[in-house]
Amino acid sequence: MHNAVQMDAAATPILQVEGLDIEYRSAAQASVAARDVAFSIGRGEVFGLVGESGSGKSTVLRSIIGLLHHKARVVGGAIRVAGQEVTRLNSAALAELRRRHVAMIFQDPLRALNPVMTIGAQLAEVMEAAGLRDRAEIHRRIVGALQDVGLADPEIRMRAYPHELSGGQRQRVAIAAALIRSPELILADEPTTALDVTIQDQILRLLYDLCRDKGMSVLLVTHDLGVVAEVCDRVGVLYAGRLVETGTVAQVLSAPSHPYTAALLASMPRKGERQARLRVIPGRPPESTIDGCPFAPRCAHALPACSAIPPVLAVHGADRASACWRHDELRERLAEEASVG
Repeated sequence: MHNAVQMDAAATPILQVEGLDIEYRSAAQASVAARDVAFSIGRGEVFGLVGESGSGKSTVLRSIIGLLHHKARVVGGAIRVAGQEVTRLNSAALAELRRRHVAMIFQDPLRALNPVMTIGAQLAEVMEAAGLRDRAEIHRRIVGALQDVGLADPEIRMRAYPHELSGGQRQRVAIAAALIRSPELILADEPTTALDVTIQDQILRLLYDLCRDKGMSVLLVTHDLGVVAEVCDRVGVLYAGRLVETGTVAQVLSAPSHPYTAALLASMPRKGERQARLRVIPGRPPESTIDGCPFAPRCAHALPACSAIPPVLAVHGADRASACWRHDELRERLAEEASVG
């Protein structure tokens, strides 16, 4: 479905994340949630951030608009949205950034929507927060937004409460609320996790088509490589708070250059294949920071040095980078492993 975005080399990305470090702090200790994360998103691009539960992907996403848990802190690096350094903004400037440039689609629309307000009232509130006061114009835009996301009878849906809609309809409303102000960047935190496969596909295609038509960029957080393959242009793979591989979707999914990416691909069920048991990645992610590569204890290709020296995310091709000391010598072997389900 996706088309690789051709960016002007001189164009400024809508989002730039550089050397991002995030910690969760308690009275007893500090734990690392993200370490030295760096990526950018071009205008009109769909970028997927993928990893298993606990990898830090949602934490990275929320840091972009200052929605971190109260115990989490950005302790290093930079986040720039539309050229503005987010970590230096005060609360008023951060609120203005959210109004003008960024919108977020949450994982659970039932929790994201106000249960005691009608759909129309909630979307009107979004428009009013953006400075629109003309009631007729607000009504026209809400109807148009609900039509854009494929909701039939928008005049009727406006009068409904969230609990009166299905899960797919609620997610369409959440997308409408995010798109109604035409933001430059959409942050989508696993927006289809709670939906069945058929509705999930409809929502992904809807989000993709709307953002393409309106020229918006998307940062899509997911644990599902199938979703990445469906809608993303480029992808970053997170493991234990570290970015271990980036590249175009075609590059990463067909020829992974990090053992973790290859293991994720190998664990996916294959269409048309019957298997007695799916492959799994042995062991568990580290619960605390380790000196070397965080994947080394689970990696079948690890050398003694991997547990002692942390690899850097190094560029090794056009729009390709990986954090593996052995990516050159393992390239063919990892591609073969990834293709074996």
